Amino acid sequence: GVVNVVFEQAVTGTLRRYSALGVEITSLELREENKAQFDLEPLPSGTYWLHFEGEESSWTQSIIKP
Repeated sequence: GVVNVVFEQAVTGTLRRYSALGVEITSLELREENKAQFDLEPLPSGTYWLHFEGEESSWTQSIIKP
């Protein structure tokens, strides 16, 4: 499946996807965007982490692929 990340307002920053072991899988540069997508289909089941670091905020969120 596809994971949609939606921001309340346009952001500039980097959205990174990590494995449960902390290995970076992909990164996506966002420039004044309010949404992003990641495809988890090719990845095995497990826990993944999204980490966003922007000009005004940062956050980390877990995603579980069944």
